[in-house]
Amino acid sequence: MSSIFVEYLLAAFLIGGVWVAAATLIAERAGSRLGGLIIGLPSTTVVSFAFIAASQSTSAAVASTTVFPLVYGVTAIMLSAYYAISSRRGFIAGLASSMLAWVCLASVIVLLHFGIMEAMGGYLLLFIVSLYVFTLAPKARHTAGANHKSTYGQLILRGVFSGAIVSASVLGSHIAGPAIGGALTALPASFIASLIILDRADGPEFARSAAKPMMLSGMLTSVAYGLSVRFLYLQLGVISGTVASFAIAIAVSVPAYYIIRKFG
Repeated sequence: MSSIFVEYLLAAFLIGGVWVAAATLIAERAGSRLGGLIIGLPSTTVVSFAFIAASQSTSAAVASTTVFPLVYGVTAIMLSAYYAISSRRGFIAGLASSMLAWVCLASVIVLLHFGIMEAMGGYLLLFIVSLYVFTLAPKARHTAGANHKSTYGQLILRGVFSGAIVSASVLGSHIAGPAIGGALTALPASFIASLIILDRADGPEFARSAAKPMMLSGMLTSVAYGLSVRFLYLQLGVISGTVASFAIAIAVSVPAYYIIRKFG
């Protein structure tokens, strides 16, 4: 096992763990809309693309961005399915069914070898479908915050739990080739960890209320990040391209927050 492999895996664990622990804490303090926005920002994605570039090549990282928007559209379907199914069947059935749907749809995408234009078209279609599914399901009630304050011990456990999930997804993106690796960079590891944490700590209704803000944030900010990487990695290099792409994602998060406030 190479040293760079270990370093990036550790970075995935730390960034993913801290990110999700902080985002779920913010959701509890400031409400599910702001928490969902932060959870949806690129965290796992940043590490995954940089890891592919460092361990394989910059061209491999750019190639991985081809299917990224389409697979993120599948993530939107996953979140909308969870939102709809969990309202009737409970959290476990909702999350398990939606994750199974993600695996099946992402596998089809990898097998069919879509180009970037087909991926963008599919992304828009799945975005629209997921928004429609959200309108059909019983609406979750948004709250200003949770009714309790998490302890430091609980936050540490959240960080360890979510860091393990995120680092596992980064490991998968490294082991697989560019097509499967591109799909795994869109694996909703931080979303899955956040939903589990919010459900256990604050109840199923609070977790459901964060699903749509997560989806809107991710579909706008993380996809903007992936597309920026596609063009900036080769132009600026991995480090500068990562910083510039993340800055673009942060800029997109401003209108994304207003969209979440209005429609989330």
